Amino acid sequence: MLYTQSLVYFLAHDESVPEPLRVEMNQWGLPKDEFEDTGHWPRQLYIREARRMLGAYMIRQADLQSERTKPDSIGMGSYNSDSHNIQRVAMPDGTVQNEGDVQVPVQPYEIPYRAHHAATRGDQNLLVPVCLSATHVAYSSVRTGARST
Repeated sequence: MLYTQSLVYFLAHDESVPEPLRVEMNQWGLPKDEFEDTGHWPRQLYIREARRMLGAYMIRQADLQSERTKPDSIGMGSYNSDSHNIQRVAMPDGTVQNEGDVQVPVQPYEIPYRAHHAATRGDQNLLVPVCLSATHVAYSSVRTGARST
């Protein structure tokens, strides 16, 4: 949490940050009626995506868009592909260019059982419902909209 607090302070006060950004950052504040026991900072940071298992099947973008049915389906997904920027690149003129934003509507698709268990034979008793095997783009939809059948 100290890193995040320091980053917010830096963006709001440091002279090397462009003034319009400093002004915008200084308009934000912490919620006065929440998290009183932690100085109004949330107890846990929101983590959108973390490690995922390498499963017997890796759900890919095509599985959300064109190859939507699976012979071993155990769930359905329907949330749009919603992947935030992957990186920000500093340009020579001092501006920043965002890369990797994906916002693509999808039709309902099936989620295979194979994506929920490990690829190695030694882990046959492991069933992983949340960090299932999916690419970055596919996980942007699966993480939010999956429902068991």
